[in-house]
Amino acid sequence: MILTLGPLLAGASLAISSYLLSLRWASDLNTVIDNVLRIFPLLLSWISFWLLYSIVPTIRVPNRDAIVGAFVAALLFEAGKKGFALYITMFPSYQLIYGVLAVIPILFVWVYWTWCIVLLGAEITVTLGEYRKLKQAAEQEEDDEP
Repeated sequence: MILTLGPLLAGASLAISSYLLSLRWASDLNTVIDNVLRIFPLLLSWISFWLLYSIVPTIRVPNRDAIVGAFVAALLFEAGKKGFALYITMFPSYQLIYGVLAVIPILFVWVYWTWCIVLLGAEITVTLGEYRKLKQAAEQEEDDEP
């Protein structure tokens, strides 16, 4: 499920955010709607990662943990999209070295960074749950001592 849901949600976020920000009519709107359109990709990524972190695991994941992990992953994913686009436009050396085949190493780098972000968000989600369990166990141990 993660092999199909993850890339589909990442691709949908990238496509929708690019489409919304390139609309001609969006530039004529007032600043409130413009800001909402700029926050929409982050919101879509957040929801996508939350669904990924709460539906895919075989155990029950607390919503609070999944939401925090998804928010961190969404922030990193959106920053990664902007940073990767900047890197590709500022350093055209891939085109000079690989020519038409430049898309292959660029795709590999993007997939690598995307999965690093996905796994980091999943680690944060798991760590929050484990921290809470350890904290509860320590508090119960203190209560049990005379």
